[in-house]
Amino acid sequence: MKYYRYFLIFIIISLSACGGGDMSDLTAKVAQIEARENPQVPPIPPFRIIPNFFYPTETDRLRDPFESFIKSREEKKEEEMQILSADIEREDCLRPDPYRIRMGLEKMPLDNLNMIGTLNDEKNNIWGIVVSSSDGITYKVKVGDFMGDNYGEIINITPNKIELLELYPDGSGCFVNRNSSITLIE
Repeated sequence: MKYYRYFLIFIIISLSACGGGDMSDLTAKVAQIEARENPQVPPIPPFRIIPNFFYPTETDRLRDPFESFIKSREEKKEEEMQILSADIEREDCLRPDPYRIRMGLEKMPLDNLNMIGTLNDEKNNIWGIVVSSSDGITYKVKVGDFMGDNYGEIINITPNKIELLELYPDGSGCFVNRNSSITLIE
């Protein structure tokens, strides 16, 4: 009951404070706003119909604006494989096996691979020891393994050198053989 009295007194005081008082400044501000001229908004410009643009297809030979200028090694190899499949009717050409899965050292260019030595096993087979300069991993390779991003097949391993036979595209859908090698790092 005691709190009810205080609440009632508070309401009476607050209502009495709102009544009366000088409101001339408020009236002057409202009159100033109403006296302003209504600004004219410019009309909406007419709607122009812009024709649709269709990005070029493979037959148009135009570059897609969303493609990178620089192609990755995987994209280049993919294009080579498309050339291979497009020229399938030419059977007199030399081509890599399109169904062989490339992995490990075949995904690295030869200039990223360094020969660091050789090993002989109990059957007197010679193995080449190669290290990748890009990731620092050491690999053991033998004759017949594939290495390098140009379908390089190892044909000979000596204590000082690993010899490869690589396939390079000749531009007509065929490939040509080229010899290359990795020498021992001193």
